[in-house]
Amino acid sequence: GPPNWKKIFTEPLRCIIHPEAGPVKCSPLLPGVNDLYIDYPTFNPLWKMRPDSRYWYALAATEDSLWFDRLIKVDTKLQRIISTRTFPDTYFTEASFIPLPGKDEEEAGLLISVTYEKKKDQSSIMVLDAATLNPIEQMGLSDVIPFHAHGVSCLEKLGCFSNP
Repeated sequence: GPPNWKKIFTEPLRCIIHPEAGPVKCSPLLPGVNDLYIDYPTFNPLWKMRPDSRYWYALAATEDSLWFDRLIKVDTKLQRIISTRTFPDTYFTEASFIPLPGKDEEEAGLLISVTYEKKKDQSSIMVLDAATLNPIEQMGLSDVIPFHAHGVSCLEKLGCFSNP
């Protein structure tokens, strides 16, 4: 059966730090979202630490999920999930955000994740549009790749970025 997600994860919090204003104040990261377990966030590395940054992406699972079976996109200004990508019997590894060269928009990039399709017993590399979470390409692999996280992505003119 599925893992006991409630035992593994706690509610995600958004904490604001104002050094001159006293203690740290925390509130629910996604108010009203009680049925998803979220981990392995990522974002456009060119927008890291920018106060106008708006979007981040993560893996998620529901109480019945055997593993992380969806990729979500979150709008930080609205504090809600604005897009979800899931496929039957398919599990994701942490996505890497690859910025599109020459583009300045925060959503201008690709998300790359190694997926596992249970019914086929096959891993694939899936490329998704970061703006829409629509798949662009999926390339089947000859071997099953185990779950992994925290990769490094490199672009010739932009350098390398670790996943947060």
